Formats: sequence, C-alpha cells, structure tokens
Amino acid sequence: MYLHAVVGAALAFAAPVTFTEVHLPTTARSMDALVVDLNNDGCSEVIEVNNLDEPDYVHTLACDAAGTVQATRRIDVPMAAGADPYVQNGHVAAMVGSQLFIGANRYPDWVFPISAGRVDARPSGSPEPAGFPCDGDQGTATWGAASGLADRVDLFPDLVVASLSTCGLPGVMLYRGNALGTWSTTAPILIGSKQDAYAVVLVDVVGDAAADVVVANDGFNHVFESVRCPPGVRSFCSVPHTFGTDTRTDDVVVGDLDGDGANEVVSASRSGLGSVLELWSDELTVRETIGTTAIAYGVELADVDGDGDLDVLVATVDGALWFDHDGARFVPRVVSRGVVTREVVGADVDGDGCTDLVVANFSDAVGAPVPNSIFLNACGA
Repeated sequence: MYLHAVVGAALAFAAPVTFTEVHLPTTARSMDALVVDLNNDGCSEVIEVNNLDEPDYVHTLACDAAGTVQATRRIDVPMAAGADPYVQNGHVAAMVGSQLFIGANRYPDWVFPISAGRVDARPSGSPEPAGFPCDGDQGTATWGAASGLADRVDLFPDLVVASLSTCGLPGVMLYRGNALGTWSTTAPILIGSKQDAYAVVLVDVVGDAAADVVVANDGFNHVFESVRCPPGVRSFCSVPHTFGTDTRTDDVVVGDLDGDGANEVVSASRSGLGSVLELWSDELTVRETIGTTAIAYGVELADVDGDGDLDVLVATVDGALWFDHDGARFVPRVVSRGVVTREVVGADVDGDGCTDLVVANFSDAVGAPVPNSIFLNACGA
C-alpha cells in the first residue's frame, strides 16, 4: 500500500540547519529504528521495531530525482505465528552482513535474510534455536544488539546480544560469525558476569584496531577490551574498564567527540528523578555532563550540521533533542516535543548528503501511540 507522506511545518534551528518533518504511515509504539539502504537505490529503508504484539515494519522510502522523500511503502516483517517480539524496552535491531536481527523479550530472537533488497518471507531461526528459554515458550529477554568483527581476526561479522538476567539469563553473549553470513554452531561466549544489560556497542575504544564491547548495565557500565588470549584468538579475558555509577543506563554510544583521534563514551540514563547525559574521556575516568533531560532512553552520535564534528542525539520522555557540538559546548536544540521517544537515528535518508533524523516514537503523554517521523535536513538550502 502506498501513502503520501504527511509533511509538517519546517522546524528551523541554528542556521543553516532546517528540518522538515515527514510522518511514517503507521501508528505503533516503537522501541527502535534501524536505517539502511537495502536495495541500494540511494533512498534508505527504515526498519521499525515495535512494542508488545504490534507488528514490526520495513518502510521503503520513495525519493524523486532530487532525493526528496515522496511516499513510503510499508512491509510487515514476517514472523512465525505468535512470535512477534514482545519488546518492553531496548535497542534491539542490527544488521549482520545480509541478515536482519530483531531481538525479542517473550519469544526467541529472530534472524531474517535480506535478498534483492527485501526481507525474506521466512525467518531463518534464532542465533541459537532454543534461544535462552526460562521455560518452554520464553526466549531471550533481549534489550540490545550489535554486530561487527569482534571475537577474532577474520572477515565474518559477529553478533553480540545484551539481555536482562531474569531467569538466570546471561548479560552479554557473543555469537561467532561464519563464512555463510550466519553464526557458528559452537557455544556462544559469555562476556562478563550475569548482570542486567540494556545496550551494547561494538567499537574500538582503546585504539588497538580491534572491536571492544561496551555495555550499558543496571549499575556500573563496562568496556570489555578485546585482547589476544591463549591460544591466540581474540577474546575478552581482560578485567573490564568501569565507567559510570548510574542505577539505570539505558543506552551507550562511542565516538571521537573532541577530534583527538581517540574515542569517548557517552551514556544516557533514567536513574532517579531525571537523567544526565555523561561524556567519559578516552581514559574512562573524566566525567562531564553534556545536558540534563527528564528521562533519557536513547543516545546516538551524528554530524547533523555538517561542521565536521559529532553532535549528540537524545531520545527522551518528552521528545527528541539534538545537542549541537559547538566548539567546547553542547547546545540543546529541540527536534520534537510532547511524545515519549525511544530512539533518534542520524542518517542520510534521501541521499542528498545531509544528515536526517529518524525518530522512533513510543506514545504521546497519555500513552496513545503516535506515528514515527523523519526530519529531513535541508543542509542550509
């Protein structure tokens, strides 16, 4: 079914950035969004992961010759009967090679092959067919997922899953990739101890050209450094670096914010009465507050204004914020208000070279679902 995009009033911020809002043609309580050009046409798809038993969708965007989004086509992500993810929270979608991973809370996790720019009609099964069942019908309590080259020096993408530790579930598990673009049949690697884990990132934090595992936990957060352990395979046998003491860190990202060639860690939490976005130096010892929000659920990094440095995108209980990295300052800009937002992704959706914002909305202030939005960046035009 084709629907014309609903274009709202343009939202102008510090020049030269101007956003125009385009609503996606569904209304569901969204938990996560993944932006990827599946069919290589220069206009991205938006993969929408929704709450409870609401279906998940792939939105194929239609762009005109100038790259402007004209319409969207909604495709249900196919699930086995009764196996739509019961996602209560989290950042649970990831691309692993040509596979789409969607984590679940009540049911097993699912992996969907991508072929010819489409999500395959039949899921290929969970990374481990039985998942991590607490009983016969319960799979992983998955709250986070990431992919990359993690466990060894090869070219096969690996998958890292972060879960709650209810029913004795492990916190973070790594599944080794193989030459088929799926996962090895060997047992997954437990990273760290059994602790509630809400988000996970695979990125080189310590600068040794190997992906480390950064975990947002309920309590102390950790960076597990990838090192060469006997018998020479990269693993995570070192004592983790610890950062942050929040009682509930919902999301974490890593990037070079100060331009010195080393990465910093940014975490978003919803502990206590409010939430503080925290920037930790590359040594993971210096703490700096970027901004204060009511409650923060998600954080991402992207160069929104094209000035060559990374800005901070934040999903909050009252909409989406963009913290403009202006020299030594992070200046808050309002993207949306009045909605509970779970994720904000910065990506060039329409192929015009500008960073657009894809906002995954959960509900309005009274709990009713609202459409997700794409904020198209005019790049000063």
